[in-house]
Amino acid sequence: MDHSPTHTMDHSPTDNSFNVSVVINPTNPINESDIQQDGRNDTILDDEPVTHEIVEKGSKQRAKKLISSDGYAYIVKKTTQYATYWRCSVRSSTLWCRAFVTQRGTTFTPGLNAHDHPADPGLRTKTMVYATVLDTASTDPYRSAGNIVDQEMRDKMTTHDFNLPNPLNLIRAVNRLRQKITGRNTLRRLTVPLSEVFKVLHLKPSVDIMPQGRSPRDTARNIIYASKTQLDLLETARQWYLDGTFKIIHKPFTQLFTVHAFIQKESCMKQVPLLFVMMSRRQKKDYDKVFQHIRSLLPNARVQSFTLDFEAVTCRSIQEVFPEADIRGCSFHWGQAVMRKVANLGLKTTYNQRKTTYHSIRQLLSLPYLPADHIVPAFNSLKMSATTQPLKDLMTYLENTWLSSSVCWHRRFASRTWATNLQFYRLVQELKKEAETVSIAAQLVDEQQLTRYQRDTYRRKQGQLFDLWDRYENRAIKTSAFLTAVGKIFN
Repeated sequence: MDHSPTHTMDHSPTDNSFNVSVVINPTNPINESDIQQDGRNDTILDDEPVTHEIVEKGSKQRAKKLISSDGYAYIVKKTTQYATYWRCSVRSSTLWCRAFVTQRGTTFTPGLNAHDHPADPGLRTKTMVYATVLDTASTDPYRSAGNIVDQEMRDKMTTHDFNLPNPLNLIRAVNRLRQKITGRNTLRRLTVPLSEVFKVLHLKPSVDIMPQGRSPRDTARNIIYASKTQLDLLETARQWYLDGTFKIIHKPFTQLFTVHAFIQKESCMKQVPLLFVMMSRRQKKDYDKVFQHIRSLLPNARVQSFTLDFEAVTCRSIQEVFPEADIRGCSFHWGQAVMRKVANLGLKTTYNQRKTTYHSIRQLLSLPYLPADHIVPAFNSLKMSATTQPLKDLMTYLENTWLSSSVCWHRRFASRTWATNLQFYRLVQELKKEAETVSIAAQLVDEQQLTRYQRDTYRRKQGQLFDLWDRYENRAIKTSAFLTAVGKIFN
């Protein structure tokens, strides 16, 4: 006989929802038993002579610490020509131990005052682990504190040790040390001259470019820096590629804004980062100051066009500071803007289920791959073919937001690989490495030994796109057919 519980499925006639009706029987929770302690060992051991060991950087102040084998610790009170006097490390408002040890050479002699607190049997292990953990944290600043503590406790401790160090206390000690090294309040640290910060890194220092006459509460910081090699290359570049990332930056900064350009010699070409801006605010007045300062750094800049993600405040600042340059959008961001507006207008379902709407939007997405002077006429043709009001609204939005005589799209996709949420000084060090690789890349390009790596998939798609361009330029296919074919290539 089947004793399994019976249940029914309630289906609504109008949708695919359902409800399971079944009796819920109470269950007995399964609780784990406590870890069993080792069997008691009541053997009395003979007292051993007390020995002493000096642990370098064993104290909280990273000074020497003297550990005795009977579970007490001492720090240096005074050093003379003939001896070193160690006092007990237990000193607080409630307990002031007056025990001390006198060291002459390798001989340690306890003083007359006895300790007035219990010994700590695990003190030697705790001190050794503490000192090693902080040493490792100093030499490996980007490794997590928890990982360091786990590793050192595994290495330094045995199964016979007891009264073990608290891992959380060790992790806090690591974090305190790193705050000392890097500075807890980045904004406060940035009140020092920035030349002092970047001088050590051999980067060209920028000045604090906060607007003059700011109120005391205006703590925005926008920091520009680059190497001399980077600035020399950027000054001669005719096309600048602007990008911003938010994931790798740490508060109080909100964006790492970068300027890239291509360096090339004959058929050898590579895109490299040439200027970095850490921004704690992204208002137009901040972009104004940033671009004005870049212009002052590069008085002979040859830039003719900017390619960037569409952002109104950025574009307006560029137009004011570099009025002679064109502003172009990136096809990746164009695609994002189109599909975001498709969703906002309630066209997602229609896009997925109506063939004509699907093809119209795919052709819109492919517009950046047309020659620049063909984009506006092609868009106008697509706009005239829009019959529904949501499609017309989509065309109006794209025309008002993206299309003008000075706007087109670039055919390349920008890609970045970064870590996340980096502390200020670590990020500076990583960007310094990027700056150093630019010099090497420039030399390799000059010697034509460096080519851009492409995956087979993208190389194949690029070849198909080049074939389409050839056919389009030879008038072998119509504009609508070209846009449809591009949409199929990039799916």
